[in-house]
Amino acid sequence: MPVDSPVTLAARERFLRRRSGDAIGAELRGLDAREAFLAEKDDAPLAIQDVKLSLGIGVGNVDSQSYKNVVKVGKCVTYNKVVGIFGFTWEDHIGKVFHLCSESCSSIISKFLSTSFGGQDNLRCLIPCTIDQDPYFRMTRDVAPRIAYQKSALIESSFFPAMQGETGKMSPSDPNSAIYVTDSAKEIKNKINRYAFSGGQDSIEKQRELGANLEVDLPFKYLSFFVDYDAKLEVIRKEYGAGRVLTGEVKQLLIQVLTELVERHRRAGAAVTDEMVDAFMAVRPLPNMFS
Repeated sequence: MPVDSPVTLAARERFLRRRSGDAIGAELRGLDAREAFLAEKDDAPLAIQDVKLSLGIGVGNVDSQSYKNVVKVGKCVTYNKVVGIFGFTWEDHIGKVFHLCSESCSSIISKFLSTSFGGQDNLRCLIPCTIDQDPYFRMTRDVAPRIAYQKSALIESSFFPAMQGETGKMSPSDPNSAIYVTDSAKEIKNKINRYAFSGGQDSIEKQRELGANLEVDLPFKYLSFFVDYDAKLEVIRKEYGAGRVLTGEVKQLLIQVLTELVERHRRAGAAVTDEMVDAFMAVRPLPNMFS
C-alpha cells in the first residue's frame, strides 16, 4: 500500500488482515499456530516458522524494543555511508533515510518476540529476499556486532520478470505487467496470450527450424518457477528450444499451471477465518522452535 495512498488506519488494518489471511492460506500451508508466528512489519505480514534452526524475522513497527533497535542502527550509520550504498542525493526526503533503519531491523529479533523463542533475543536470522533487498541487510550486518546482535544470513531469490520481458517492469499502473492472485481465469489467459513476451519465432516454419530463444521467453521463465519437477521442465526446455514445440503450446501450459495455482490460493485464503489470523498473530511461546 503506497505511503501517499488516501486511506484511513481502519482501511489499512483491513488490508493487513486480508493479506495475513492470504499468507496463512498459501505461504504457511500445512503449518499450524503451534509452529508459526505471523507478525506485522510496515504494510505486510511476515512469517516466522519452525524449521529446526535459528530462524526469525524481527517486527518493524509492533513494539517499543523494535523502535529502539531502529534508533540504534540509525546512530551507527552515517549519511555518507547510505549515500554510497543507496545513491541518495540532497533532494531526497528524510523519510527515505529513516526507512532504511526500519527495513534493516527486520533482521533483528526484538525482546517483544523473545517470548516466542524461549526468552532468547539474540538469534541469528535467516532472511529470504530478492536481490533488491540485499543492501539493507548488508548494512545491518555491518552494524549488528556494534549493537550486540548477530549478523543475519540471506537467501536471495530471483525476480519474477514483468510480462513484457526482462526490459519491462511490474507496475500497479500497468495491470498487464503481472499476473495477480486476484486475477480470474479469463484475465490470466488474456494476459499470457496477449502480453507475455515470447522468444519464439514469428512463423511456424522458422520456429520449427530455429527453435525458441529461452533466454528471453517469458512463458518458459515463468514455468521454471512453477513447474515442480525438473525432469518435466527439462523436456519443455529441449522441445521448445529445438522448435518441436510452438509458443502457443507453451503459453497454454503456463495458462493451465497459473490458473490452477491462483484457484488453489483463492480457495485456501477463503478458508482462513479471523480466529485463525488472531491465533497466528498472537505473541506466544513456540515450544517446537528449539526441540
